[in-house]
Amino acid sequence: MPAASTRTCIGCRRPAAAASLVRLVVRDGRVEIAAAGRGARSGRGASIHPTEACARAAIKQRAFGRAFRRAVDGPGESAAEVAAFTLAVVEAGARAAESLGSNDTSTAQEQTGRTTP
Repeated sequence: MPAASTRTCIGCRRPAAAASLVRLVVRDGRVEIAAAGRGARSGRGASIHPTEACARAAIKQRAFGRAFRRAVDGPGESAAEVAAFTLAVVEAGARAAESLGSNDTSTAQEQTGRTTP
């Protein structure tokens, strides 16, 4: 059986199984969350843990330009934009777990010390 694919979270910079991360893509110059279960979108992507801590860290570190290796319009640093992006990442992680039929939230618990909704 082949080993699980690993990716590095752009928020905490820790490697994790690709299935436990949310995939980000650039569409029309803006960072978007890739739909779970729709197959891989061609081109450069980035991965992030579906946690508030990693979402906030990625914004604070301005990790999007480095991850995509070009200037992109990522979420801004206003409280509203941070909250909206954080919520979207956490919800995408929950949807992905549901679509896989997985109730394993150990990665989220390790990152934040609490479970994801």
